[in-house]
Amino acid sequence: MNNILNYIRMRFDIYMLLLMLSMGIFLALIDTENLKKKELKKDEGIARKIGFFYIVFACAMYIIKSIWLR
Repeated sequence: MNNILNYIRMRFDIYMLLLMLSMGIFLALIDTENLKKKELKKDEGIARKIGFFYIVFACAMYIIKSIWLR
């Protein structure tokens, strides 16, 4: 468990947070509109769920890093 927490501390910084948030926003908002125009309903739902997962995961990892890994 300690090895995993050390890996998170080393790899997850503000740049990784911004990258994951931008990927999540792109998938959840922009890409879903393009898929909606192409009438790909199933792909639109999948892209939206993955985008929101990226956003939530990035925020959770940043909170874990900043609170528990001081």
